[in-house]
Amino acid sequence: MSFTGLLHFLASFSQSPGSPLPPGIDLKGKTAVITGSNGGIGYEAIYPSATGPEYHILAVRSLSKGEEAKKSLAVDSTAKFHNSNANIKVMHLDMDDYHSVASFVTAVKFDVPALHLILNAGIAFLEHGYGPSGHERTI
Repeated sequence: MSFTGLLHFLASFSQSPGSPLPPGIDLKGKTAVITGSNGGIGYEAIYPSATGPEYHILAVRSLSKGEEAKKSLAVDSTAKFHNSNANIKVMHLDMDDYHSVASFVTAVKFDVPALHLILNAGIAFLEHGYGPSGHERTI
Protein backbone atom coordinates (compact mmCIF):
# COMPACT_ATOMS: atom_id res chain seq x y z
CA MET A 1 0.00 0.00 0.00
CA SER A 2 1.33 3.43 -0.92
CA PHE A 3 1.74 6.19 1.65
CA THR A 4 -1.16 8.09 0.05
CA GLY A 5 -3.27 4.94 0.15
CA LEU A 6 -2.45 4.54 3.83
CA LEU A 7 -3.52 8.13 4.52
CA HIS A 8 -6.84 7.56 2.72
CA PHE A 9 -7.35 4.34 4.68
CA LEU A 10 -6.71 6.07 8.01
CA ALA A 11 -8.93 9.01 7.03
CA SER A 12 -11.82 6.62 6.41
CA PHE A 13 -12.23 6.02 10.15
CA SER A 14 -14.64 8.34 11.87
CA GLN A 15 -13.42 9.54 15.23
CA SER A 16 -15.27 11.49 17.87
CA PRO A 17 -13.58 14.46 19.54
CA GLY A 18 -11.12 13.57 22.29
CA SER A 19 -12.29 13.07 25.82
CA PRO A 20 -11.47 15.46 28.65
CA LEU A 21 -8.21 15.12 30.54
CA PRO A 22 -8.15 12.73 33.51
CA PRO A 23 -9.23 14.12 36.90
CA GLY A 24 -6.55 15.87 38.90
CA ILE A 25 -4.83 17.52 35.94
CA ASP A 26 -5.33 21.26 36.20
CA LEU A 27 -4.30 23.30 33.17
CA LYS A 28 -6.16 26.49 34.10
CA GLY A 29 -4.08 29.52 33.31
CA LYS A 30 -1.68 27.44 31.20
CA THR A 31 -0.67 27.92 27.56
CA ALA A 32 -0.72 25.24 24.87
CA VAL A 33 0.83 25.37 21.40
CA ILE A 34 -0.80 23.04 18.90
CA THR A 35 0.93 22.60 15.54
CA GLY A 36 -1.00 21.75 12.43
CA SER A 37 -4.15 22.81 14.24
CA ASN A 38 -6.15 24.08 11.28
CA GLY A 39 -7.21 20.54 10.31
CA GLY A 40 -6.84 16.82 10.83
CA ILE A 41 -5.14 15.48 13.95
CA GLY A 42 -3.98 18.93 15.02
CA TYR A 43 -7.53 20.28 14.99
CA GLU A 44 -8.81 17.25 16.88
CA ALA A 45 -6.00 17.65 19.44
CA ILE A 46 -7.58 20.93 20.48
CA TYR A 47 -10.55 19.12 22.07
CA PRO A 48 -8.76 17.30 24.91
CA SER A 49 -6.50 20.31 25.43
CA ALA A 50 -9.61 22.47 25.55
CA THR A 51 -10.46 21.00 28.95
CA GLY A 52 -7.89 23.11 30.66
CA PRO A 53 -5.43 25.49 29.05
CA GLU A 54 -6.65 29.02 29.11
CA TYR A 55 -4.50 30.05 26.15
CA HIS A 56 -4.25 28.13 22.88
CA ILE A 57 -1.78 29.03 20.15
CA LEU A 58 -2.77 27.50 16.83
CA ALA A 59 0.60 27.16 15.07
CA VAL A 60 -0.18 26.87 11.36
CA ARG A 61 1.48 27.24 7.96
CA SER A 62 -1.55 29.05 6.52
CA LEU A 63 -2.80 31.96 8.63
CA SER A 64 -6.07 32.13 6.69
CA LYS A 65 -6.79 28.44 7.37
CA GLY A 66 -5.79 28.96 11.00
CA GLU A 67 -8.25 31.84 11.31
CA GLU A 68 -10.97 29.65 9.77
CA ALA A 69 -10.23 26.96 12.37
CA LYS A 70 -10.40 29.57 15.14
CA LYS A 71 -13.80 30.76 13.89
CA SER A 72 -14.99 27.16 13.67
CA LEU A 73 -13.94 26.54 17.28
CA ALA A 74 -15.75 29.68 18.43
CA VAL A 75 -19.08 28.24 17.29
CA ASP A 76 -18.35 24.57 18.04
CA SER A 77 -20.56 23.47 20.94
CA THR A 78 -18.16 20.64 21.92
CA ALA A 79 -15.20 23.02 22.21
CA LYS A 80 -17.33 25.52 24.15
CA PHE A 81 -18.48 22.76 26.49
CA HIS A 82 -14.89 21.76 27.30
CA ASN A 83 -13.57 25.29 27.83
CA SER A 84 -15.78 28.27 27.13
CA ASN A 85 -13.11 30.69 28.41
CA ALA A 86 -10.25 29.59 26.14
CA ASN A 87 -8.29 32.37 24.45
CA ILE A 88 -7.18 31.30 20.99
CA LYS A 89 -4.42 32.95 19.00
CA VAL A 90 -3.31 31.99 15.49
CA MET A 91 0.40 32.21 14.69
CA HIS A 92 2.42 31.29 11.61
CA LEU A 93 4.76 28.30 11.92
CA ASP A 94 6.24 26.29 9.06
CA MET A 95 8.25 23.49 10.67
CA ASP A 96 9.99 22.89 7.32
CA ASP A 97 11.52 26.38 7.36
CA TYR A 98 14.18 27.18 9.96
CA HIS A 99 13.56 30.93 9.71
CA SER A 100 9.85 30.41 10.32
CA VAL A 101 10.62 28.33 13.43
CA ALA A 102 13.06 30.95 14.73
CA SER A 103 10.50 33.75 14.13
CA PHE A 104 7.80 31.72 15.88
CA VAL A 105 10.03 31.11 18.92
CA THR A 106 10.88 34.83 19.13
CA ALA A 107 7.20 35.80 18.87
CA VAL A 108 6.15 33.27 21.53
CA LYS A 109 8.90 34.47 23.90
CA PHE A 110 7.65 38.02 23.43
CA ASP A 111 3.89 37.30 23.62
CA VAL A 112 3.63 34.43 26.12
CA PRO A 113 4.83 34.60 29.73
CA ALA A 114 5.23 30.81 29.96
CA LEU A 115 4.65 27.83 27.69
CA HIS A 116 3.30 24.67 29.33
CA LEU A 117 2.17 22.23 26.65
CA ILE A 118 3.18 21.51 23.04
CA LEU A 119 1.03 19.21 20.93
CA ASN A 120 2.82 18.48 17.66
CA ALA A 121 0.55 17.19 14.92
CA GLY A 122 3.05 17.75 12.11
CA ILE A 123 3.65 15.36 9.25
CA ALA A 124 6.95 13.48 9.20
CA PHE A 125 8.89 12.93 5.99
CA LEU A 126 9.81 9.29 5.56
CA GLU A 127 12.78 9.93 3.27
CA HIS A 128 15.90 11.88 4.16
CA GLY A 129 15.79 15.38 2.73
CA TYR A 130 16.40 19.05 3.31
CA GLY A 131 13.97 21.93 3.81
CA PRO A 132 14.09 25.26 1.94
CA SER A 133 16.55 26.71 4.47
CA GLY A 134 18.98 23.78 4.01
CA HIS A 135 18.24 22.04 7.31
CA GLU A 136 17.49 18.34 7.50
CA ARG A 137 13.82 17.42 7.61
CA THR A 138 14.49 14.10 9.29
CA ILE A 139 17.28 12.84 11.49
